Amino acid sequence: MKELIEWFVQMEHLAGSLYLRLSHKFKDDPAFSRFLLFLSKEEDQHLELIRSSEQELFKLKEPPPSDIIFDRKTRERLEAPARELYGLLAASGKISKRTALKLIVKIEFSEWNSLFLYAAHSIRKEGFNSE
Repeated sequence: MKELIEWFVQMEHLAGSLYLRLSHKFKDDPAFSRFLLFLSKEEDQHLELIRSSEQELFKLKEPPPSDIIFDRKTRERLEAPARELYGLLAASGKISKRTALKLIVKIEFSEWNSLFLYAAHSIRKEGFNSE
C-alpha cells in the first residue's frame, strides 16, 4: 500500500505540473488556459488528499494489505498518457489543443482515480479497526 501511495504522489504532482505548463503554453487562449490552471490546482488538492492518506498510513502499526496487483505493466499503462504529454512538451514544446485535450481526458479518466479511492478507503478502514 505504501508503494501505491508513493506512486499517487508522483503522478498527481506530474499531472499538476503538466497542466500548469500547458496553461502557460496556451496563454493566447484565455478560456483554455484558465481551464488548464483550474486542473492544475485541482491536482494540487488531490496531492494534499493523498498526503493526508499517507500520514494516516504512517500512523498504522501495519499497512493494510492490498487486494490489487500493482505491477510494472499496470503502472506503465496508467502512466502512459501523462508520460506522452510530458514527452511532447519536453521534445518540442509544440502540442495542439486537440492533442492536449485528448491526453488530458485519458489522464483524468484513467483508473488511477479508482485506485486512489480504493487505497484511501483501505487506509481509513484499517485506521478505524486499529483504534
